[in-house]
Amino acid sequence: MKKYTQKELEHSFKKIGLCKGDVVYVHSRLFTLGMMENVKSKEELCGRVLESIFEVITDSGTIVVPAFTTQTARYGVPFILEETECMTGMFSEYVRCHKDSIRSLHPVLSVAAIGKYKNEICVNASSS
Repeated sequence: MKKYTQKELEHSFKKIGLCKGDVVYVHSRLFTLGMMENVKSKEELCGRVLESIFEVITDSGTIVVPAFTTQTARYGVPFILEETECMTGMFSEYVRCHKDSIRSLHPVLSVAAIGKYKNEICVNASSS
């Protein structure tokens, strides 16, 4: 499995065109990146990936992740905006639970965002 550093990840984000102030929608499968060096837990990995993105987009940018809760429709599980775990992977769940994150109000297809435009993206969004 390929190993990479946090700096290499940041360089890769720049290489694909990510820039200061960008709004980036991240639907990830972090394991496909390989193994980040010196990471001891999934929380540390998610934190370092988030740091890497913000290193490139800066505080003037915004990250958005899917925070889908398909279990609410499929199994009739109640949707509680602040509590219902998303089913779109560990990075999405990490971002959803982040202290600076806001989640949009949609019982199945919500998103979570951190950054300058999080309110514009998540607040007053249609619940339908």
